[in-house]
Amino acid sequence: AQIPVIFDCNDDPDRPSWGDIYTPEHMESISGTYAVTGWAIDYDRVVEVELYIDGMWVGFADFGLPSPEVTDAFPWYPLSQTRNAGFYYDLDTTNWTDGEHLLVVRTRDWWGGKTFIGERSFIIDNLNKVQ
Repeated sequence: AQIPVIFDCNDDPDRPSWGDIYTPEHMESISGTYAVTGWAIDYDRVVEVELYIDGMWVGFADFGLPSPEVTDAFPWYPLSQTRNAGFYYDLDTTNWTDGEHLLVVRTRDWWGGKTFIGERSFIIDNLNKVQ
């Protein structure tokens, strides 16, 4: 299994969030309305998950979805953090040109701390309707 690693080297006492992006997969071709999914946890409670494409803000993902796979993968982590760590966003790919793009996912915790939890390169191909 993949385990994301985050190095936080600043003096900020805030503990960073961490997580993973499930979809899209690296360099996956997508089209139409596509489900961006993943999970995020933070000891200081994640309150929102933001999505950016090519550096531009896209929107807030639905956060707090059931995530039994996170609980199974990290049984030592508090259940209150892992039980509902999933996120979901319906991405309308027609808002971007066909070609390679970069998705970045950032969280904000209860105290306002913001953490980038991952990025993913993917390809939009609405011309050929890959899905």
